[in-house]
Amino acid sequence: MHIDDSIFQLFVIVMPALLIAGVALFVYSVKKRKAQLNRIEEKLAEMSKLPNEQ
Repeated sequence: MHIDDSIFQLFVIVMPALLIAGVALFVYSVKKRKAQLNRIEEKLAEMSKLPNEQ
């Protein structure tokens, strides 16, 4: 087997794996950001209620 064939096979195996990992990381990042925004919104809502009760 030639070195060119080995490099090509490695490229063919690694690129789809990197693509799948990139998509998974993107989805994870979006979910994490959404959860963080929800927590911030809850805190802001809680803070906006406090002055009205006093």
